[in-house]
Amino acid sequence: MRTRVKLSSAVEKSRGIQRISLVPLRRIEMCKNELLSRVLKPYFANNIGSCLFKGQVFEIQDQEFFVKYCRPFFGAISNGTEVKIDSNMPKSVRVVRVAPIWATQHAFQAASAKASETTKLIKTQILQPYFFGGAVCYLEKGETIKIAEHEFFINECQPRTGIVDESSIIEVEIGFTQETFQKKQVLADQRYAERLQQQMANSSGAILAMSLIRGSHANEHPYEVEAQFFMDSNGSTGSNSRRRRRHSQNATSGG
Repeated sequence: MRTRVKLSSAVEKSRGIQRISLVPLRRIEMCKNELLSRVLKPYFANNIGSCLFKGQVFEIQDQEFFVKYCRPFFGAISNGTEVKIDSNMPKSVRVVRVAPIWATQHAFQAASAKASETTKLIKTQILQPYFFGGAVCYLEKGETIKIAEHEFFINECQPRTGIVDESSIIEVEIGFTQETFQKKQVLADQRYAERLQQQMANSSGAILAMSLIRGSHANEHPYEVEAQFFMDSNGSTGSNSRRRRRHSQNATSGG
């Protein structure tokens, strides 16, 4: 059964989806390009104005897809929507370690004073109902999630991305304050930028050599690419492929 949400007064037409990333929930027997041209492009071209949101599961031609990322979180398919697809089925999460992000130092200190009791309550009263409540939960190491009014950081996830199921082990840390978390994010971003800059400097010669090689093999592509397409202003589609590197910050619990 296809899930289709029509645009309503709750969502303005200006809130068109800029980017959306999909993950298949069943094994796909076709290649990425075929999936894009035969399944996804026709669906998005014929459903301008329909709404999708992050975390939604919907069906196209007997194939289920999970909305891994959506910008904005809830919006309508538009002529400018950029669509990305990961053709690999997500694996089951074996272990996920979650750290709450406390709004104030006082709240963090109160939780730390009864750490064992606090983490047990968080696990049984918040996390387990959320993860095992029936909805598909796709997690990625280094992301933050919000459950009701509570914010949590995915400090560890094995494998790095996957779907929580009944066999997944949920671990809880005491976490850190919002202020500490923001500082850790800044430091992690700086370290990542420095590593990336160093890698680019070290590989400049190799990139030049690879460019020369690829120039002589124009019809070959040595990389596994991320398939995507976009809707242009006329409602037609274009395609693109590019490599993408994503980083995530691994924070250590503490105030």
